[in-house]
Amino acid sequence: MKSRAIWALPALAALFLIAGCNGNKAVIKGELKGAADTTVVVSRLNVNKLEAVDTIRTDKNGKFTCKENIPVGRPQFYYLSYNGRNFASLVLLPKDKITITADTLGNATIEGSEETDLMNQANATFNASQKSFDSLSTLLAVAVADTDIHSLKRQMGQVYVNQKRNALREAMGHPFNISSVMVLYQQFGDLPIFADYRDGITFKSIRDSLIKVYPKSEYVAALGREITSRMGTFELQNKIRNAQQVSFPEIEQPDINAKMQKLSALEGKVIVLFFWSYSQTDHKFFNNDLKGIYSKYHDRGLEIYQVSLDIDKAEWASVVRAQKIPWISVCDGLGNYSPSVAAYNITKIPSLFLFGKDGVIKARDIFDIAKLDSSISGLL
Repeated sequence: MKSRAIWALPALAALFLIAGCNGNKAVIKGELKGAADTTVVVSRLNVNKLEAVDTIRTDKNGKFTCKENIPVGRPQFYYLSYNGRNFASLVLLPKDKITITADTLGNATIEGSEETDLMNQANATFNASQKSFDSLSTLLAVAVADTDIHSLKRQMGQVYVNQKRNALREAMGHPFNISSVMVLYQQFGDLPIFADYRDGITFKSIRDSLIKVYPKSEYVAALGREITSRMGTFELQNKIRNAQQVSFPEIEQPDINAKMQKLSALEGKVIVLFFWSYSQTDHKFFNNDLKGIYSKYHDRGLEIYQVSLDIDKAEWASVVRAQKIPWISVCDGLGNYSPSVAAYNITKIPSLFLFGKDGVIKARDIFDIAKLDSSISGLL
């Protein structure tokens, strides 16, 4: 079966160096209601801290204009504040023309920048999750009963997991936007959302995309150092994992009925994990071959978990129904940016993994149906 190359997955990381002032100006025109003839502080993200780079005065109507030099090909993160309260978070590119209408309570409407819109949408989702997490944390601090403590911890864990999914969706959905950098550094207090050593793959994917658009960006360059550190840890942990023969990386995606299906739910069975695309005719032919094996061995403990790396979920579901696929077939609609691609280091499709009952990979990419039949038989 022919293989189709896909983008090697994920990446990005950490510190932020600020560029000089050689470049085109970004113009910000704003109105800060209720703050006539007062000072607005303009700050810029520098490495891991904010630095004030300018101050401007509002007029008698609270209006102001600000012009900042933004180096070509090197977008910057800016923040406007009044009396110590941030009221506008911006991503500035050369020649941007941004309009802000805000109040002294920190509420603002910002127009004129797609990058800024994406960053603030991600911030809004995160802030809602942060509020839920903090509320549960407050309740946990005064909880006494073991059942309450257990329930609150479980709820906090779920908020954390959901936010990580949100962040992945936002970052992977916009891999060529510099705003994705900020998503990767969200954290609940001292707990980073992307705290797992395997998240270095996600960081790398984003960096690899961004470097195509912003090859001179200091943000993108700095991410490489974090990736090197994380990937070093990943390689070490992966060796330890293989030595200890621990279970496979989790995949949880929706099937054609929108029901979430976990790969781990099949643990203890012989599993064929198959990455494919409905757009490839030979992949659909292979599905027909797999039906014979599934029918032959399913009652003896064989399971198939099939992951589609397609974007059009409606068309994927249509093909699954048309082929009457009897096993678990899932698709998250993220295509090559699906977290499952990172988890299993998928660089081409089709890709196939054969797991034994102990959760250890026994073979890869067996597309000769007779050989696959023999290998499965030997594991049951």
